[in-house]
Amino acid sequence: MRHHPDSAEPEIGSSDADSAAPTADLPTLADPGRPVFSLEETLEPFEEPEEEPLVGVGDRVGPYRLLRLLGEGGYGVVYLAEQVEPFRRQVALKLIRGAHDRRLLRRFEVERQALARMSHPHVAQVFGAGTSPDGRPYIVLEHVPGPPITRYCDDHGLGLPARLEIFAAVCDAVQHAHQKAVLHRDLKPSNILVTESAGTPHPKIIDFGIAKALDHPLALTMDHGVVGTIAYMSPEAIEQGGDLDTRSDVYSLGVVLYELLAGGSPFRQVSDRALMSRILAGDVERPSAFFMARDPQVRATLAARRQLDPKALRRALRDDLDAIVLKAMALERADRYASAAELAADVRRRLADEPVLAMPPGVLYQAGKFARRHRATVAAALLAVAALLGGAVATTLEAKRANREAERANREAATAQQVAGFLAGLFQESDPASQGRDLTARQVLDRGAARIHTELAGQPLVRARLLATLGGVYRTLALYPEGEALLREALALQRAELPAGDPETGLTLLDLAAVLRESGRLAEAEPVSREAADLFRALGDTGHLASSLVELGSCHQQARRFGEAERLLLEALALREHDLGPGHERVSAILNNLGNLYFDMERYPDAERVQKRSLLIKKRLLGPEHPYVAKSLNNLANVYMEEGRLDEAEALQRQALAIKLKSFAPGHIEIGVSFHNLGDIALKREHWAAAAADFRKALETWDLALEPGHPHRAYSLHGLAQAQRHLGHAAEAQALEARALAIATARFPADHPLVVEIRKEMAAVSDVQMLHPELKIESW
Repeated sequence: MRHHPDSAEPEIGSSDADSAAPTADLPTLADPGRPVFSLEETLEPFEEPEEEPLVGVGDRVGPYRLLRLLGEGGYGVVYLAEQVEPFRRQVALKLIRGAHDRRLLRRFEVERQALARMSHPHVAQVFGAGTSPDGRPYIVLEHVPGPPITRYCDDHGLGLPARLEIFAAVCDAVQHAHQKAVLHRDLKPSNILVTESAGTPHPKIIDFGIAKALDHPLALTMDHGVVGTIAYMSPEAIEQGGDLDTRSDVYSLGVVLYELLAGGSPFRQVSDRALMSRILAGDVERPSAFFMARDPQVRATLAARRQLDPKALRRALRDDLDAIVLKAMALERADRYASAAELAADVRRRLADEPVLAMPPGVLYQAGKFARRHRATVAAALLAVAALLGGAVATTLEAKRANREAERANREAATAQQVAGFLAGLFQESDPASQGRDLTARQVLDRGAARIHTELAGQPLVRARLLATLGGVYRTLALYPEGEALLREALALQRAELPAGDPETGLTLLDLAAVLRESGRLAEAEPVSREAADLFRALGDTGHLASSLVELGSCHQQARRFGEAERLLLEALALREHDLGPGHERVSAILNNLGNLYFDMERYPDAERVQKRSLLIKKRLLGPEHPYVAKSLNNLANVYMEEGRLDEAEALQRQALAIKLKSFAPGHIEIGVSFHNLGDIALKREHWAAAAADFRKALETWDLALEPGHPHRAYSLHGLAQAQRHLGHAAEAQALEARALAIATARFPADHPLVVEIRKEMAAVSDVQMLHPELKIESW
């Protein structure tokens, strides 16, 4: 059993998992509110002796030649320098001003240690340190030649999704610093520079509290040696109480996000005193209102830089993005995001059309976010069903898509009201607390389907939307006949009520194609997925086109038309890389599919190559112990297993299992997948008893996680039967295969590979029983 992630794999907030225990002089981030080491600790003012000489441009400091001044601050200067030995490269060299103040030297050394501890792709790297000829210490850092994040986004005309992706990566870097007990305290666009790698934007955070930009008009060194840029400082930083924690950086990130979205600072260029008063009062205008208050020509320019017209930009900023920015910039720390990781997660929820934490959890809002995600993986679907049981999530299509014509927007809003009302009643009825007993996910779905047919006969669009949603959930639970029936009914209503080529119809086609393919009816699935691809291609919707191409490619793959499958997956990959960049999580998902295709083609070196690339993307975005990383480890282990590299395969599978055991509750479906795959490896090793034990653990998981007739059971029963046959338990093996065959034939056609394989194994067991009639069935 191999995990096959698809292009619709949900995105989640990434976090840095590289959190080795810090040394004693640097506290860890025990909780979001705990103060951490600040690179601008409160010190008494330092007055540098006038007679102290300063090295300058053209001078040499160790192996570095100073080329030009980049910036300076209260106690340090920064030069662009060229390393001349043992090899040539340009670096940023930060040099302390004074060599006689012990407190300053101590702070510089602690800071150097803190910077050296950080290792993140979006933080400028530390190359080394030393002492100048006049006795002053210096740090050598990576030189980042890119422009500030706001200017980069404007110069390249990046739309809101691309800006949010870059910003989320910056949050990841800040979270990494916080995990290393480092507080930046001067986050602003000029300290977040963007370069490009293979055409993909790559932000880097610089200047962790050492140098100040030369050209910022509001740069201010306040009393007691605390340095900050007023317009980006949190209220508590301005108050100078000394009680700062990571939420101060979260506030600064909120200001940066404000500028990225609305095209200007929330605080107008007023006097320093007036500016501080506004910040301390929490006087922050919503980004959408700030944008609309600009001159019409300015609005047009700002919107064009974001690939929108002014009205569309206002609509895009309202609600989610307004709420995210205002939560990050809340006056009270307790009202902000608890961490940079939490802020990044909410931004990624917005990108994935998921409900954001910053918005009130109303029924209509939740409804508007859920329906687009009903094609998720089994685990996500089970979470969705759990939410159905709790009454926390309602389902409907998003009714605020930018640039949607007024007629469609009005129709969407009216339908959303109907859907929300229907589901609110369904949730109340399905709440186990109101019934005095537990309800299964299947029971909730069945009740919902029945009510749709009896109560919504005169509301075809509401019926269609709910039928498609529940049909998609049936599919994720492998209840294919039920899912197909609802999806076909939804599709018929949509064809009758919606304009030809409506994207809602395309989404239903995609779900129906997946149901048909997963139930083994490839001849029916292929034209449905092709129709979806043609529809989205005509609309110019490259995101859903990529998903359709993956689905169509999967049909060809299962039909063993490998050449056409490869062509389609490569086209989908090119679309995703063009739209999102080569390092995006959805690119990683398609690479998973492509790797699985190469696996089926027995092109194991190619499979290994793309699976490793997918794994690297996930580790970079999500950290080394994320569940999606475990899925990629699983796929790579399958490649190693087929290549005969069983030790490597088992090591990866056990690594994947360890991640899942930390991430999921007992009985989660992904834990069963790992036990099953370990059983497969044990079969390859001819370790029959170990294989039997692993398959039993998988089946125990399926008992907790899956419906009795789920195909996963058939695969694991088949694996256990093989192990039992080799252990000499032929009669039990035959009984297990009979159970597996009953499940498989109920779900798949007679020529499905699993059905064929089970029949072959049953024939082999029969041969054993004929030769050894004394073998009896044993209990399991």
